[in-house]
Amino acid sequence: HVLLRAQIEQSMQLPGDALKTLRRGVRRFGDDQDLRLSYARLLIQNQDFEAAQGQFKILMDQRPQDWETLFSIALLDLEMKDYGEAIQQLNRLVAEDQRLDESEYYLGFSYEKLEEFTEAINHYKNVRIGTNNFLAAQQQATRLAIQLGQLEEAHSWILERSRGNPRLEIILTTMESGELVQNGHIDKAKDLLDSALNKYLNDTDLLFSRVLVYDTLKDRVGSETDLR
Repeated sequence: HVLLRAQIEQSMQLPGDALKTLRRGVRRFGDDQDLRLSYARLLIQNQDFEAAQGQFKILMDQRPQDWETLFSIALLDLEMKDYGEAIQQLNRLVAEDQRLDESEYYLGFSYEKLEEFTEAINHYKNVRIGTNNFLAAQQQATRLAIQLGQLEEAHSWILERSRGNPRLEIILTTMESGELVQNGHIDKAKDLLDSALNKYLNDTDLLFSRVLVYDTLKDRVGSETDLR
């Protein structure tokens, strides 16, 4: 009845009452994990991340191998900008081969926030092809490497990741050229795209990326040639 009452109060736009109902419920039925999970989720909806964290930690004590709850704890650590704590939880998930790619991505994000850029790059690179965060992770790794002046390493990594996959090579090459332009390496971006267009003649994505480089160089003739 506790959950039902809380749901009715939420549907009536009474989140404060729903919270009180669930708070009383978890005190009375401390072992009811579904009730505690509902309470934690409602606390998140109300932006009370610290209290939600406490509820999730109680759930972890009750279910030590509940990896979804551990992942939720890590996400709350990130929300509260507690990157050191997040790293601990995420490393545990990686060790258990749970939520592997998301954990690697968020490890990269956490280390980037802590300005430990080499560590961040390594974790971003660990995100596997075909997963939701793959392209975002490769972009972050490439951006950080270029910002650190590691242009050759960034390029070698992209070639290695896309070997045997022409479409991926084109996607990652346009991404790399964009990051080179953003960081002031315009001539290198043009050389990269020239080389790629020798391999993949008239590819639309590569041509468009080179148009952006020509525009940055204020080379109207080159830009108009590629747009034809």
